[in-house]
Amino acid sequence: MMKAISSAVGRQALNAEVDQTTVRDLLNKVAPSDGGPMSRLSAPPRDRVVSAALQAAIEKFQNANVDPPFRDGRVDPGGQTLRMLNALAGEGPVKPHPGYDPHLGGVIEQAISVDVSAGLVGLKQPTTDTCWATAATMMWKLKNPGQIPHGLPAADQITTFLGTKTRNRLWLDLFNKNSALNAQLFQEFFGRELGMRTLDGLLPALFSGNAGGAQFWLPRLYSTRKPHLVNSTRLGLMVKNFGMSHTSLIVRASLADHIDNSFAPKDAPGLGVVTLLDPTYGRYHNISGADIDYLLGPPGAGTVIPAPPVTSNRLRCFFWP
Repeated sequence: MMKAISSAVGRQALNAEVDQTTVRDLLNKVAPSDGGPMSRLSAPPRDRVVSAALQAAIEKFQNANVDPPFRDGRVDPGGQTLRMLNALAGEGPVKPHPGYDPHLGGVIEQAISVDVSAGLVGLKQPTTDTCWATAATMMWKLKNPGQIPHGLPAADQITTFLGTKTRNRLWLDLFNKNSALNAQLFQEFFGRELGMRTLDGLLPALFSGNAGGAQFWLPRLYSTRKPHLVNSTRLGLMVKNFGMSHTSLIVRASLADHIDNSFAPKDAPGLGVVTLLDPTYGRYHNISGADIDYLLGPPGAGTVIPAPPVTSNRLRCFFWP
């Protein structure tokens, strides 16, 4: 049963004794490897005064499990820290995940928010049709830090990557001509040359007839701990260019948050929020779970969320091993 508090606990908080006890007991149920305290918190709380040990335990837990904007050293009623505490302490609610993934080999049971954006530096695509090269450059720089200076103009960073880190002159020529790269060409040639793994073929079966939302992406991000590059026709809707193949990076999935739909029908169901690093703007973009299903689901998988009227989506999803 999910535990609740009536007032905040921690830094600059009311620190009611009963609420401190609730937070302390939840923290004691979290394994140290999951952000719990190294030794059991046993000191009885003092009303209106948070102990140094409890404060340190809250901050350790937040650093391991909570998104940076919410690492404020306090546990608020209904806040993300309290939700994560309940989940990792086994008090729920934890939504069921797709479960066993033979491609990634894992089952996760507790994570309700996964962020793999650490180390990524956003790049804005320099021309209209070069999202594929921009996204791949961001991924390559994450895997090979320090080899291309962040301070160079985006076009120079991309040409350095394509000109010196790939074997085929075709990619640099396509970039210089502002040419798009469709999903099939990306998978069969460009992605393969770079040594990127693909989850293509897995996605339609899991999306078909179900609104996966953030719940779909959680185990993939959790298992690989890497951003996932997605290339899809429908992603073109995000940049108001319907039918254009577009490439972006999925960097975060959270079941602890909710935002309204922007692309899917307003009443379409969808779990949580997914964050993209979109080369169009070179910055992060949050979309609802229903929107990610709408934009990335295969044609015809509309029993829950109607598919937009395109004949071929050709979704590809990659990550670097």
